[in-house]
Amino acid sequence: MKHILTTISVLLGVLISTAQAVTVTTVNEQLCYYNTETGLYDKECNPYIEASGRIAFNEEQTLFVHTIDNMKSTYYVDYQDHTERLEDGSSVNYYWYEVTSDVGNKYSLIIDIKENIVTFITSDKGYFLTYIIKAVF
Repeated sequence: MKHILTTISVLLGVLISTAQAVTVTTVNEQLCYYNTETGLYDKECNPYIEASGRIAFNEEQTLFVHTIDNMKSTYYVDYQDHTERLEDGSSVNYYWYEVTSDVGNKYSLIIDIKENIVTFITSDKGYFLTYIIKAVF
């Protein structure tokens, strides 16, 4: 499993650094809501549901199209960052994007290669959606 994650990480890094189109396919979706009373996200998120998806970036990494079973949306990248190590020295590998949807909604998108998940967080932090990465190409 570690070899697969390392391979995916290297592949994604190479593709992004050479400005090529990147596609991430996903399976299973989980929805988590923010609890305004506790000020935290609920620990008991909705259970994962079966859901196939695809996030396809353009070569310039300025936009991507997110397609799931019942929806297709375009997102425009306002900001992006890649982090491989935290200040405390711990190893991570994620790509962080601030994006605006084709209808004007703002989200944070985190593609976490080490944990093998993709997360969309609403700008008001009201909820987030998590998907499990199936493949990166």
